[in-house]
Amino acid sequence: MSYEFITTQEQEAIVEASISQGTNGSPACRFAQVGYLGKFGTAEEPPYFASSGDDVSVHCRVVPEGDGYYVEAQTRSGRRGSLSIEGHFVRSRQAQTVAMVVSSEGPYVRYAQDDCTATYHDGHRFTGLSPNGFWADITCPNARDGAQTCQTFARVHFQNCASSRPGP
Repeated sequence: MSYEFITTQEQEAIVEASISQGTNGSPACRFAQVGYLGKFGTAEEPPYFASSGDDVSVHCRVVPEGDGYYVEAQTRSGRRGSLSIEGHFVRSRQAQTVAMVVSSEGPYVRYAQDDCTATYHDGHRFTGLSPNGFWADITCPNARDGAQTCQTFARVHFQNCASSRPGP
């Protein structure tokens, strides 16, 4: 199914994603900073959000569903790689299960896991889930690319997300 992301504001993201050996991975897993879009803020410096343009694309959707929200988000940077997240998020500080795919452009690898752990991260002024965005740390300890298992991690903050599903 092809999704069209429509919102009145520019969809934006901050992403720090990596691939590493982790505790379950192969020694062949080398640490790689796969995605780095925007910049998380500090006490002295506000956050900087990346949006689509030039060599970067940012798309996200946060749709009310049952007791929470269906979340779908993608980023792509031609220089680094791409990130895709999908799952059901609820307003809770408890860990949640989501799917994540992290890929790197050089050398090309694509690690995927359907049962990653998402937690809401602290450490900056934005934390949680809202009708137009979400913020989380996502860890996939058993992400696979063919026969190889590595750990993937992403700290993400998406905002100005679309809030409806596509039509039939």
